[in-house]
Amino acid sequence: MSSINNTTTILSLTLLSQQLNIVLGFVILISGLFGNLLNIVVFVSLGNFKNNACSFYILTKSFFDLVALLVGVGTRILTQGFHIDFTSSNRLWCKFRIPFLDIATLCSFSCLCFQSMDTFFGSSRSVFWRRKSNVKVARRLVVIFLCIWILLDLPYFFLQDLILNVQSESYTCVTTNGNYALFRSYFIVVGLYLLIPVMILIVFGFLTYRQLQKLTAHQRNSLSAHTKQMTRMVLFQIIIVLIFVTPNALATIYFVATARMTKSVYRLAQESVIQVIFNIYGYGALSVRELLLWTHIVE
Repeated sequence: MSSINNTTTILSLTLLSQQLNIVLGFVILISGLFGNLLNIVVFVSLGNFKNNACSFYILTKSFFDLVALLVGVGTRILTQGFHIDFTSSNRLWCKFRIPFLDIATLCSFSCLCFQSMDTFFGSSRSVFWRRKSNVKVARRLVVIFLCIWILLDLPYFFLQDLILNVQSESYTCVTTNGNYALFRSYFIVVGLYLLIPVMILIVFGFLTYRQLQKLTAHQRNSLSAHTKQMTRMVLFQIIIVLIFVTPNALATIYFVATARMTKSVYRLAQESVIQVIFNIYGYGALSVRELLLWTHIVE
């Protein structure tokens, strides 16, 4: 009787995980696509990105967010929600999906980190530091770090492949090198996706806030309206990112640390539901923030 109850519970948890992938996934995907596309339209029409580094970072980040949402959430909905997994049937997509997702996400967080630094420089009382806010420097940084992230994920093209599962007689997309899989889990996912961006955002968000508090009323008024708006937007974005990324970071650390533990089927089913919630919740940093940011721009 107990075995039957456990089996029923496991099936229920599996169904719940599937439904969460579909419902939460579509909410995050649609809101993210809508918000990011609006950002791109607004900033391109205004043309501020040509002369303002902060605007350039926001515009570039919105483009990478679109890619990350489509590759990350879009394919997750198909795979987990509808059992349509192109990575197990297409060798090229098996090799390209994770690098596309990594590069887009890392570029997105890089732009946000540079944006927080640029806001700190742009709101400084020192002319020397304000000159560091430069659109030419911004373009170079984006190109340099895009190349760095491509090189970082380059081994994935050679170490990811379709492997035949003899028991199920089906192909599975897996990393053929265990050391690189660990490297990606600990350094790229935990370090570059989560911990390092969070620390940079906290440090420069705090420095910018403290810097603004030290300004006199006259000095605050001397800042351009665009600088003030960009500063408010960046501080707002930092808060939103921390709300979404921090819980996902803690959950990811747990799942990575316990990946090699022997777990019962029931526990795996439970953790599957929890992992779905936190994974999709983490993508909220790429979607919900953009919708709220756009309303802030309009105001």
